[in-house]
Amino acid sequence: HSIVTCKNCRFEYVSNPIDWSRSQISGAAKKRRIRPRHTVLVNFAEMTGSRSILEVGSGVGELGLLLTERGIGYVGVEPDASRAASCQDAGLDVRTTPLELLPADLKFDLVVIDNVLEHVIDPVGLLNTAQAFLGDGGRLVVVVPNRKDIRSHVPSWSRKHLWTPRVHVNYFTGATLKDALVR
Repeated sequence: HSIVTCKNCRFEYVSNPIDWSRSQISGAAKKRRIRPRHTVLVNFAEMTGSRSILEVGSGVGELGLLLTERGIGYVGVEPDASRAASCQDAGLDVRTTPLELLPADLKFDLVVIDNVLEHVIDPVGLLNTAQAFLGDGGRLVVVVPNRKDIRSHVPSWSRKHLWTPRVHVNYFTGATLKDALVR
């Protein structure tokens, strides 16, 4: 794994630990692995009346598919071209355009950064850029692995559930994430 710099925008991200081909991604999307956190995000969107969502780091489109099935407007940003193309093949509006190059007048009810912040070189910059896309009353949802997760203290849980791979360049606690949001 290595940190990759986009030739066009200089965005830095961790290269894929897996060589995702479009057929692999399409197969993954067809399996429709519904992660509990995606269900929570969809429920949160519905509870708050969010009708437009921007997801930073769309991956293989799992959240986007759930949201669009519920009639919620979705735009995704995914720096990996093969993942973005697969999402597009599934009918999702996912762009490889760097977040800061999206039209400034795009505004969303909800901006989701789900398991992305730990991979980027400048998490504070990403948070600031993402917040600029919030409409009036919009909400930012950030999901990160917790550096002081309870699972790290129980060896059997840690071996099975605690994922802190070397491709993470940032680790957060509740306090450090709050500090990053306040800047």
